[in-house]
Amino acid sequence: MKSLDCEEEGNRVDGLFLSNLRFADDIVLLSSSIVETETMLAELNKEGKKVGLRINQTRTQFMKNPWADGGQIKIDGTPIKETLSYVYLWRSMNMNNDMREKLVRQQKVAWAAFGLLKEVTNRLAGTDPRRTT
Repeated sequence: MKSLDCEEEGNRVDGLFLSNLRFADDIVLLSSSIVETETMLAELNKEGKKVGLRINQTRTQFMKNPWADGGQIKIDGTPIKETLSYVYLWRSMNMNNDMREKLVRQQKVAWAAFGLLKEVTNRLAGTDPRRTT
């Protein structure tokens, strides 16, 4: 990522350009146009190949806001799938400002955490927690 020439690409945040978010093997590219996205993706693909990495085209997706110009984004001539939402760092992202998916996800996580406590609460069932031995 450091060898990519994207210092003037992306979205301006506090006077600096934000062009990507990275965590482990997940990368989110941020751009101001479809053309800029394709350029950044092609450069990422080229630099990755130099060190033996490849972009998984079946898992790669793009999302755009309603005001973005139309068009298809391609990697090595192959179009990538457009999506309305995606999950990054366990958070659901979407352009519709729709909280439903996020709330459903958080509810599932909360129930999973609550389920972990079931064993402890079952052991305490029938005991008086105020009693000390």
